[in-house]
Amino acid sequence: MRGRRPLPAQARRAADYLDKANRSLNAAADAPRRWHADLVPMQRAANDLEAQARAALERLRSADPAAAAAGW
Repeated sequence: MRGRRPLPAQARRAADYLDKANRSLNAAADAPRRWHADLVPMQRAANDLEAQARAALERLRSADPAAAAAGW
């Protein structure tokens, strides 16, 4: 059984380009997953802050009827 012959230079370059394209495509496909992982905790924090703001506004309205009348 004979050993493999080395690929011609043009074939090596093509294989190299395909490998780079594959890595690039994989990185691009992974970006939305990374964004999602980053955004989920931010969304939770935003929801918590909004809930705290609503609670504070309700306390203000209860403590100061003028604030409620002013549209707060």
